[in-house]
Amino acid sequence: MAEIAHLGSQNGNVTVEHITTDAGFDALQDDWQHLASRSRAASVFNGWHWNRLWWQHYGDLGELCIVVVRINNTVRMIAPFYVCRTRMFRIWPVKTLKFIGTGGDTSPDDLDVLYDQPFQAVTLSAVAQSILRSLPELARISLADVPAQSPLLDELTTSDAANGWSSPRLWKTQRRVQQLPDSLETYLAGLSRNARKHWRRRTKALSATEGFHFSRCTSAQEVDDTFDELVSLHRSRHATKGKTDSFNSHRYLQFHRTLMHRLLQSDELWLVKLQLNQRTVGVEYAYLCNGELAFFQAGFDPEYQSVSPGHQLMMHMIEHAIATGVTSIDLLKGDYDYKNSYTRQWRTTVSIDWWRSSVVTMLYRHARTLKRWWTRAATAMTRWRRRREQ
Repeated sequence: MAEIAHLGSQNGNVTVEHITTDAGFDALQDDWQHLASRSRAASVFNGWHWNRLWWQHYGDLGELCIVVVRINNTVRMIAPFYVCRTRMFRIWPVKTLKFIGTGGDTSPDDLDVLYDQPFQAVTLSAVAQSILRSLPELARISLADVPAQSPLLDELTTSDAANGWSSPRLWKTQRRVQQLPDSLETYLAGLSRNARKHWRRRTKALSATEGFHFSRCTSAQEVDDTFDELVSLHRSRHATKGKTDSFNSHRYLQFHRTLMHRLLQSDELWLVKLQLNQRTVGVEYAYLCNGELAFFQAGFDPEYQSVSPGHQLMMHMIEHAIATGVTSIDLLKGDYDYKNSYTRQWRTTVSIDWWRSSVVTMLYRHARTLKRWWTRAATAMTRWRRRREQ
């Protein structure tokens, strides 16, 4: 654990620590949850459970490097980083800073630092100085899916400690979200005419089906049983499309099973299934945090595709969310057409890829450009060959 003590600030004595041990990580739980409760941008993905459990299951990917800023001995910011090795041009290993929660086979959204708003300026400055000056062996900063409104990226790239770092590569990603009104009627009125038509058609079709039942898991045993059903249905659905499913590693399965149990205890888990004549035909896995319902993963039986179990589950959950005062829904990453039926708003995140060497950055950008050109050329050649064969 490295510490920089008594940095000058009008806010008081500022200290910065780099937490590098599991014991130090565990000691942050109360402060972490306190900061998350005060953050308007808090989500499951920057919450305590996701981060601590991710490190428990994926910590072999790198070395812990959580930056903690205290002002007068009170924790005012937590920046959940770790350092791993990535390969430059798939050849040379370089030390890279990432957010805890990214890497392996996980890809969360809205990763960011947690901080007390009144102390934003001094704590962000302390984090930037600490990362850029106290980690001289760091060659790359790769932060994915940071909220567009986060001040972290601006602070990093404009810090006087950024001298010696090249211009960062930034790119934006958008995903579907929707603010929820007080009534289902108002929500539906805000959707497109085509979306409303499909909603009514699916509602009518399910009403004409005997033996259907929705249920949300409320016990540990129900979570285990429904999680197994979710994995089975998800795999079945993807097999019909010739695709690999998401639940394809042991630690991914263990991570999400354990996460479900933790979120069940904090009432942040919405694990809902649809049954027809006591047979589970669909499961939706979602998180409720800070008044927002985030749809993470789903699975449904391809034999019952005519009933649209995936859509039926989303419609049921949105209706229940409105009835219980949930303020918004988030459909998370993935550009799928079905999402157009439920949302008309967007949320933007920003990713950064930043190298200490300007020469490396230039070469890296050229390599990525050449890779895009090569991919496009290969795709065009494949299409040309297919036309010739026809």
